[in-house]
Amino acid sequence: MKIQILSKFFLKIQLVVVLVCFSGLLVRAQKNEHHIEFKIAIEPATDTIDSLRIIHQIPKSLAGRQSISELIYSVQPSDTFNSGENLYAVFVMKNLGEKAEISIKFKAELFKYDLASIKKQKANDIPIEMMPQYLQEEKYIEISNSKIKHQAQELADHDEQKTIKNIFDFVRNYLYYEGYIAEVKGAAKAFQSKSGDCTEFADLFVALCRADSIPARVIDGITTSYGNTPLHSWAEVYLQEFGWVRIDPTPGQSMTYKSFENKYLQLSSIRNDPALKYYYRYTYSTWGGKANVREDVIIN
Repeated sequence: MKIQILSKFFLKIQLVVVLVCFSGLLVRAQKNEHHIEFKIAIEPATDTIDSLRIIHQIPKSLAGRQSISELIYSVQPSDTFNSGENLYAVFVMKNLGEKAEISIKFKAELFKYDLASIKKQKANDIPIEMMPQYLQEEKYIEISNSKIKHQAQELADHDEQKTIKNIFDFVRNYLYYEGYIAEVKGAAKAFQSKSGDCTEFADLFVALCRADSIPARVIDGITTSYGNTPLHSWAEVYLQEFGWVRIDPTPGQSMTYKSFENKYLQLSSIRNDPALKYYYRYTYSTWGGKANVREDVIIN
């Protein structure tokens, strides 16, 4: 009798251990944690530099998508400011005569953000006054281009999600992925050349969505698993039922229209960013001298 009771007791303990381990695996499957560092190397190109000013994007916590913590600067920013969902840090260095470095370290928790997840937690509605900017033409998003307009009409369906799926499939199959290229083509040139990198895939996808009156935007950031570079661009569309929905039309990203990995860290939702003088991630200015500035992204 005692042996039977002990056996049942140990079976219950084993079951509890299995359930705890399994739930732990589920949590880890839903959440992807990394320690990330932006390392900015500064090398004077003249004997001295009176002043150097760098503006760099800083990741923000975004509901349902990512949580940012343990933010550490090796050089304290002189200012920080927001523009929409974007956060920026301003660094000022004076009287530079030798190499210098700025390190931005943080912990990022990246969450599952496919259509199934979004159904459970609708996030960030667009204020009505902001809606037009996600439907209009801008640099690199040429929705008035005759070929893009015609193609958008061909892909349109009475069901909005079917239209988005048609555009997703078209862009993935129509463009040839070249790997990273320095030239920024934009949607119209990408449509003409039938090729590009992730930026062109995102630009063309967003242009076709906007041409079909679906609010869409280009997102810039990094991915925590990658080939030649962690730097990446993808897209988001706005659906009334779900809010912003993440879509990555670039091939090789281990995702489908409705399901994908939680490996995306958003830095910017502004395609042409005046705060960065229309560059990506950071920009810099010098007075009384010149400098060479480069950045490495380290993911652990």
